[in-house]
Amino acid sequence: MDRLKHEHRFLYDKISDKDITKAIEYLHMTSTLSYNFKWLSSFDSWGKWNALLFMMKHHFSGELISKTDIAKEVTGMSRDGALKWIDSLIDQELLFQHHDPSVKRDKRKFYIIPHREITVDFHEYTRERILLATKNVDKFQIDNTQIGADIITMTDRVKNK
Repeated sequence: MDRLKHEHRFLYDKISDKDITKAIEYLHMTSTLSYNFKWLSSFDSWGKWNALLFMMKHHFSGELISKTDIAKEVTGMSRDGALKWIDSLIDQELLFQHHDPSVKRDKRKFYIIPHREITVDFHEYTRERILLATKNVDKFQIDNTQIGADIITMTDRVKNK
């Protein structure tokens, strides 16, 4: 992130408290949006939410992941703590373990698949978040200039204002 800040120092320096306040209004709306989805409530911390994002990215792209893969993504929790949390999700049947019967049983060969309701809720949550972003895109401004899709164009707009 520091690299981004230094590459675009001009824009970074133009972001005012007013711009930050508008962005916070949007961020607050998005942070409370997930509470409307029952199946997402088990992912109630930054680390767990990060693990959910990791699982959903791989699920929707069709990639298989293991418990260890997920545990690496649970920031702020030890590896053992993350594995215990993942086991608790399996016990609650929020996640399922899949094993290829053609491969000799080995704990490392089990893959994790989220419960269908989690994927449905996450899909709906993401769609609503995209709509919320579209509806609130005007909250993101720098120096009273609407943020564009491309940071170079945005820099040119602010400089030539």
